[in-house]
Amino acid sequence: MHKAYLLFLLAFVLAVAGECNCGVDECGCCELIDVPKIGIHDTGCLNITYVPSTVSLSLTFWLDGNLLFNETVSAEDPDICIPVPVVKDFVDVCVDFTKVAISSKGISGCVAAAFELLDITVASFNLGCFFLPDPFGAALKTIGLQL
Repeated sequence: MHKAYLLFLLAFVLAVAGECNCGVDECGCCELIDVPKIGIHDTGCLNITYVPSTVSLSLTFWLDGNLLFNETVSAEDPDICIPVPVVKDFVDVCVDFTKVAISSKGISGCVAAAFELLDITVASFNLGCFFLPDPFGAALKTIGLQL
């Protein structure tokens, strides 16, 4: 009985932590960002929109309702670091993608955010995994692959 309860609790934690909420054309990946070393204790959200015609991702990163960046990056190499506006000489927010897979069905992957203080990572957070569909297979056509 005790073992079953622990497995249920573990499954619940895994299901809730690090989840991206995806719609038809956008995913929102949010997490509590707690970095005492740089005075941050807010909700951070990364919104991801897939642009199949250019095989790119449109990214917006919000911290406590304030837009930190709005960038479009290649879906084939989407990692990005941007200075945090108020402390831009010292702190960067970096978005790192893993397990990125592009197919005729769309794009999927997992994403994490890290805060760097003078190029040293002081905290990182898993934001979750996502899938964004490409209903017409445009991504593969753009890079010259046949469906």
